[in-house]
Amino acid sequence: VFIGFLWGCITTWCGISLTYPPNPVLQKQMLPVLLGLLAGFLSACPEGEIEVDGECYPEACVFDGTVCAGHGVCMVNYCYCDDGYRLSNAGCTPAECTDSMGLVCGDHGVCKRGPNGFSCACDEGYTSVSPTCAPDECVHDGKICGGAGVCVAEDGTPACVCDPFYAGTFCEKCAPDAVLFEDHCVDQRCLSENHEGDTVECGGFGVCFLYPIGIISCICYPSTVLDNYKCVPFTCASQPEDRIVACSDRGICEPDRTCRCDEGFEGDVCQYKIIDCPAGTRYFEGQCVTDGCISPDGHVCGDHGVCANNACTCNEGYELIDKNVCMPSNCIVDGEVCPYGTCEREGMSWTCVCRAEYVPYNGKCYPNSCVTDILPNGDPKLCSGLGQCDMEARRCICLSITTGTYCQKCSDEALQIGERCVSLSCISYDANGNPVECSGHGGCVVSFSAEYPEDYNFLCDCEDGYLALETSTCTHFKCLNRDLSFKPICSGVGFCLGPEGCACPEGYSGTRCENRECPEGETAVLAWGCVPDACVTEYADGVRRVCAGFGHCTTEDGVARCRCNGEAELIDGVCTTPACIGADGTVCKGRGICRDGACFYSD
Repeated sequence: VFIGFLWGCITTWCGISLTYPPNPVLQKQMLPVLLGLLAGFLSACPEGEIEVDGECYPEACVFDGTVCAGHGVCMVNYCYCDDGYRLSNAGCTPAECTDSMGLVCGDHGVCKRGPNGFSCACDEGYTSVSPTCAPDECVHDGKICGGAGVCVAEDGTPACVCDPFYAGTFCEKCAPDAVLFEDHCVDQRCLSENHEGDTVECGGFGVCFLYPIGIISCICYPSTVLDNYKCVPFTCASQPEDRIVACSDRGICEPDRTCRCDEGFEGDVCQYKIIDCPAGTRYFEGQCVTDGCISPDGHVCGDHGVCANNACTCNEGYELIDKNVCMPSNCIVDGEVCPYGTCEREGMSWTCVCRAEYVPYNGKCYPNSCVTDILPNGDPKLCSGLGQCDMEARRCICLSITTGTYCQKCSDEALQIGERCVSLSCISYDANGNPVECSGHGGCVVSFSAEYPEDYNFLCDCEDGYLALETSTCTHFKCLNRDLSFKPICSGVGFCLGPEGCACPEGYSGTRCENRECPEGETAVLAWGCVPDACVTEYADGVRRVCAGFGHCTTEDGVARCRCNGEAELIDGVCTTPACIGADGTVCKGRGICRDGACFYSD
């Protein structure tokens, strides 16, 4: 009876369709089998977990039937390894054999215990360089690419790709424009002598860096400012003759970022020369001054000017308020010092700190009526971030792509994508002809002219690994030439798959889809394919552009012509940006060429 009951339970719970055996002998023989099935059913682990030694563990913690390979504990779907072990693709494995990619011996060897601990026994053609196995072609003097490069297998042959400023088969020497400084190679432009004649890198407060676009500069430590390959701490920085120097060139900036002045000089940045004053005056901060130049805070001319004939002359960047106080120009708004706020120093610059009912932006205090949001860094977003605030009228003046009281609606010069207004200058098209913002790999931003803030353009700010070839497209680096010369690998006619590289359409060939013959009356243009000649612009730089790079080609009634993006105008068949058009309507004063939004003159 019990066996029959057990048979019914198991066939019902497990969904097994089997006939109960009538023979009593067979029934007794089936009892152990049924009990085993029941035990297995009752002990089954939930989905996503595996049983190890009678307990259930997340799949992420189980390796070859063990929990964390026996050298760690599993908590919250993750293995926390014992001391001396690191998490790899095989569980918790000896740190001496586990590389930064989580591979044991680089997947080209086995980890073995020896008298001095664990080490890698590498496959043929590989050398052990703890904690990995590297191709023999990349190993020299016990290092992978000299510790200054990475080993990359191109076309199946491993070779070293050197870090910036390094060269050689094994990255064992400095590049032609670099020199050995201390224990590493540095571009010569980043080296200079400090005030005491010692050679330093980036002024002693930064490191030399090669940006992906080929520009060499210094990455400065926090709270420092860059000037001509030199990083100067804010606390040591002085600015004589429109250049930033440490301690006024009269002392040295110590590691604690304070100035140690030469003999005969004093001040926070050694700005004062100690002098003997004649009768009727007194020495004060490097000057012989009269009482008429002493400001209420006890400094000469507010500490930002010089005294002459009992009157203050302010330093550059400062203006005289009252008769003996020089205040930063950034804090003077409409002849007043920070209306609706106070003037305070932040780093190397001065700014207005507004009262609670006002918000700051660009050194001024704006009325709340212009504020539409607060950014994560605490700065206000004015006019939806797409306009400027008129201080007098207390209203928003919108950019060309928006309209509305708070610039919250899209204008005719923009396309609405999601909840955003995107300038037509930033619109490109995917393989199916659908409009996308910056090829789907960036965002459209506004760029203001430093000299004329009322002049601005819209362009793409691309994601990491992507580059803006035009104002509207972001292309992955694997779709570009290795020298980053801005010529697409796909020649503009193929489709960039992103990190996978190029996919060429039918009718195109070549590693970069560069081979194609165009019909008569059309010309092949990089990134566009065959384009009617009327829409093709070619400059002295040898690069062909569609509508000068600021428009797209349309055909109406069988006639091809350019349709310009944004504020660009069609002049003599070429899309020309406002920056190249003079007040009289001439392009580049009638004697130059407008290319990429700027004028180029032959003389």
